[in-house]
Amino acid sequence: VVYFDAHGGVVQGNIVKKARKNLRKALSLKKNFSEAYFNLGLIEEREGNTEKAKEYYLKALENPLYLTPEAAYFRLAILAEKEGNIPGAKKNLSLSLRNNPDYTPAYLELAKILKKEGKIEDCKEIYYKLIELYPRFQEPYYRLASLYREEGNLTLFKKYMKKCYDLNPTSKWGIKAKAALEETDA
Repeated sequence: VVYFDAHGGVVQGNIVKKARKNLRKALSLKKNFSEAYFNLGLIEEREGNTEKAKEYYLKALENPLYLTPEAAYFRLAILAEKEGNIPGAKKNLSLSLRNNPDYTPAYLELAKILKKEGKIEDCKEIYYKLIELYPRFQEPYYRLASLYREEGNLTLFKKYMKKCYDLNPTSKWGIKAKAALEETDA
């Protein structure tokens, strides 16, 4: 039973308490149940228990049959980045992508880190790769357009922002794209 998604989805009420109890029960029945360890890690991470969260993610990764290790490596990368351990974050993102070369969250996080490091061309390459992998995914168009705006290249900014908007004008990214385009035209 999954109570969170890999990106720390919102949980309400006593669900966390129930989730923790059910996940521990599942582990008592199956010691190497990676998904249970992963979800316990998400619970601990959301509650601010970083060290315990790391323990659970690492425990999930101990099982060589774990079906989605990229998610655990991704969460370890997020925790490393929050601690200011950028090399650790990059290492875990690399491991995430090695396990699943199409894992979008790892690419987006890596692009964010590269941007902070001033490696804008590398960041753009990631967005282009995501656009190639998932041509209907709006976020990389938006982020790529934003990079071009920061560089002062309004032609490419408008091209990619318009594409973002055209894909789905009523989505979160479509609405943001419309506002960005209107702001530039004003």
